[in-house]
Amino acid sequence: MWDPTARRQFGAPLTAHPGTVYAVAFSPDGTVLASGGADYSLRLWDVASHRPLGAPLIGHHRSVVSVAFRPDGKLLATGGDDGIRLWDRAGRRLTTPPLTGHSGPVNWVAFGPRGTILAAATEDGTLMWDLATRRLIGAPLTGHTGPVTRVAFNPDGTAIATAGEDEYIHLWSVRLPYDPFSAVCEFAQCSLTMQEWQQYIPDEPYRQICAQQGLDGRRPWFQQ
Repeated sequence: MWDPTARRQFGAPLTAHPGTVYAVAFSPDGTVLASGGADYSLRLWDVASHRPLGAPLIGHHRSVVSVAFRPDGKLLATGGDDGIRLWDRAGRRLTTPPLTGHSGPVNWVAFGPRGTILAAATEDGTLMWDLATRRLIGAPLTGHTGPVTRVAFNPDGTAIATAGEDEYIHLWSVRLPYDPFSAVCEFAQCSLTMQEWQQYIPDEPYRQICAQQGLDGRRPWFQQ
């Protein structure tokens, strides 16, 4: 670890991974360092003492190439050749259910600034999950012509930047509409069915959110 002001290393190097270390990340409060490597493990370190915090966390079966803390510091995400894992920091255990919807290696993971969304740079493009439901948000973002290697949110969570092996950087707007129900009406031209509601927004009580479409074919309007 390095003191950026003095431009010098402080303390001895951390030497616990028996092999290449691919990823490091500080906790939001700066007291813990997480690392992932070719030994398939996630390791946590006390920054003040440079000592490991417990035994390595084993959940991957391939190299761990990315690690990120949620903004509240209570949850970690790791990405690797065998997908994504989410870890409860206090309990030092994997959380369930796992995130699904991707195939192939995951090259980078990043939490949104509010901690409710996780984005991943993968061989399939850039994917985002709602962490409350563990469901994918929309279709993958697929502007790169090769694997996506990095992803990052802007500070207010309304945009992400992605980098890829195609030598390009892409900027994406991920701003949700101010009134998502109105956007549903605009797109679908009718209210959601009970089944659709339970699939897409199960945490909200079911209700009719759009006026019924008239026989004259006019588009429905959001019911205030």
